[in-house]
Amino acid sequence: MTAPIPAEWAPHRAMWVGWPSHAEYWFEALEQAQDEVEGLVRALAGPGREQVRLMIGKADILAEVQARFAGVENVEVVAGTFGDIWLRDTGPIFGAGSKTAAAFRFNGWGGKYDMPGDDQVAGQIGDHSGTPLTWNDFVMEGGSLDHDGEGTVLTT
Repeated sequence: MTAPIPAEWAPHRAMWVGWPSHAEYWFEALEQAQDEVEGLVRALAGPGREQVRLMIGKADILAEVQARFAGVENVEVVAGTFGDIWLRDTGPIFGAGSKTAAAFRFNGWGGKYDMPGDDQVAGQIGDHSGTPLTWNDFVMEGGSLDHDGEGTVLTT
């Protein structure tokens, strides 16, 4: 990727957010998690003016979530496949103005939380956004990198 990576706090062309879709992972906290993510999405799309792509991980709740966000500007509800909502770790990294995005292999945080579909998130985001991916043949979690938009990267 030759384009600089925007700062974490800079406006983005779109912000991808995972919807808590799996009752079997959230148990009694599912409704609370959904309310929290809804608040985040509404803040990003409203006052934040971000274009939000809200990925839903289970087809049987897609219509319910579409209805929940009906009429909310800047929010697009997208069907997908994932286990964990932390798309920051599983999705690709876009450069500023880049026509491609960098993608990496994902191994469920070292095998601790290997959830079906998490290794497919980057490809789904690339396909939906029409952005070709440059696949890197090593394991990485995108959330382990923090960018300042000027070429400095902090990592764990």
